[in-house]
Amino acid sequence: MSIKQPDAYRFLAPFYEKLAFLVFGTELKNAHQDVITEAKEELKQARTIVWLGGGTGLCINEVLRQAPQAKLLYIEASKAMISRAQTQIHARYTMRVEWINEKHSWLYEPKQVQRWLKEPIDTILTFFFLDVLPQEECLKLMCWAKQQHIKAWLFADFVPQKIWYKKAFIRFMYLCFMLTTKIQQKKLLDHRTLFLNSAWNEQVKSRKLRAKGLVVSSLFKS
Repeated sequence: MSIKQPDAYRFLAPFYEKLAFLVFGTELKNAHQDVITEAKEELKQARTIVWLGGGTGLCINEVLRQAPQAKLLYIEASKAMISRAQTQIHARYTMRVEWINEKHSWLYEPKQVQRWLKEPIDTILTFFFLDVLPQEECLKLMCWAKQQHIKAWLFADFVPQKIWYKKAFIRFMYLCFMLTTKIQQKKLLDHRTLFLNSAWNEQVKSRKLRAKGLVVSSLFKS
């Protein structure tokens, strides 16, 4: 039996949304909503959705509303974050969510490999999650999703910056997370390039910038 690591987000979870609102206002929530709206048809057709690193479950009810036929696998390494998400979900949706307190690598375990043969995933969501993964982990996940024939990937995250004070803000943000959550990734990757190099097609019209260009949302399709 594997021993779970301490929950790195247990102290941050109760304040996460308040801190995010203090810094970004409603822009992070708007970024979620932008791509959910853009992927309305994909969600409507979805049967099995995987949400990686869902955190506190921001917009979880909207995802389930837009995907009335789907089961949602909510994969989150932090038990404290899952607890917060569970308080947000409407009672009518609870039976459609499977809460999985694991890292994203849970997807690759032999037992799950057999599961995906019987229960194929058609949609994946990563909202402000890929920014904590090293490049090799991002590429592995993107290639795995491609091999699984996942049709749609709803993505929202921070964008690498060129202006010095915006670059400084991103560095400061990473420093804060390194100190509070012990994340391994120390800099922001160009996720769009990683997607394209992994043969994912960005739906160009879906691309929306928020928070003065610090945040982007986009729909990628296989």
